[in-house]
Amino acid sequence: MHCIFCKADSSNSVSIEHIIPESLGNTLHTLPRGVVCDGCNNYLSRDVEKPLLDSDHFRQARFRNMLLSKKGRIPPVEGVFGPMGATLAMSRGKDGQTSVN
Repeated sequence: MHCIFCKADSSNSVSIEHIIPESLGNTLHTLPRGVVCDGCNNYLSRDVEKPLLDSDHFRQARFRNMLLSKKGRIPPVEGVFGPMGATLAMSRGKDGQTSVN
């Protein structure tokens, strides 16, 4: 089998490529092992998905929709509040409880 991206032999690859990242709630839509080689899968995860998922827009969407990371956490968000422009950080537990710091 050959990787769909780099065309290298991917017969021994152990990675499963998520069509939509796990951190956006996808646990079902994946490509079988070997369709994407481990190198390309790691590259896509590290250099494409991570910067996108760490962006303010995606962090806020993941916070709002309570989408857990691979480590089982909901990413915290920061914002500006009130006329004085106070910066606050909000975090949320798996139970949905929000705390403000």
